[in-house]
Amino acid sequence: MNHLFISYALEDAALARWLTLKLTIEGYHVWCFEFQMLGGESFPKEIGAAIKQQTFRMLALISRKSAAKPNPVKEWTLALALGQERKIDFLIPLNVDGIRSTELPWTLSDINWISFHSGGWAPGFKQLFARLEKIGAPKGRDRGSVISARDYLPENVLLPAPETLFSNTVAFRAIPATLKGYR
Repeated sequence: MNHLFISYALEDAALARWLTLKLTIEGYHVWCFEFQMLGGESFPKEIGAAIKQQTFRMLALISRKSAAKPNPVKEWTLALALGQERKIDFLIPLNVDGIRSTELPWTLSDINWISFHSGGWAPGFKQLFARLEKIGAPKGRDRGSVISARDYLPENVLLPAPETLFSNTVAFRAIPATLKGYR
C-alpha cells in the first residue's frame, strides 16, 4: 500500500491534476483516474482494487459537485469502511469549494478537512504536505520532477527541436541560461 488515491468529481479535475503533479514532484506515488485509467478498463473494478490493495491514504476532493455524485461518495464510503477496519484515518478530506459540513453526507460531516478553498491551493497543499509527513506517507521517487514529466505528459510533448515560446508581452527565441523575474 504505497500510493495516495485522489478521489474527485470531473468538475474538480483541475485541482486533481495539479495535486497529482505536485505530490509526484514531492516523491509520492499517486493514483489519479485521469492518469491511470486506460480505454476499455472497467473503472469500478480497477478503482476498487486500487483503493483496497494499493492505497496508503485517500485524498477526497470534496465539493458541492462531488458530494452530489454517486461515484465519489461510493469511494469515500469505501475509504471510511477501510479506515474503520484498519483502525486508521484512511480518508483525508480536502474542501475544494467551501462546502459546509451540513451539505455533506452524514458519514463525512464530523471529519476535519483541509481547506483548498479559503486562501487558495498553496496553503492547502502546505497543510496536506505536513499531514502526509506526520503520518509517514511512503515516498519512492527521489527525482519526482523528472518522473512526473515522463509519466504524466503526453508523448512527444518534450521535443529536442527549438520552438517559439510566447509570454503575454515578449516573444522568446531561446531560453537563456539564467532567468530573472521582475514585478
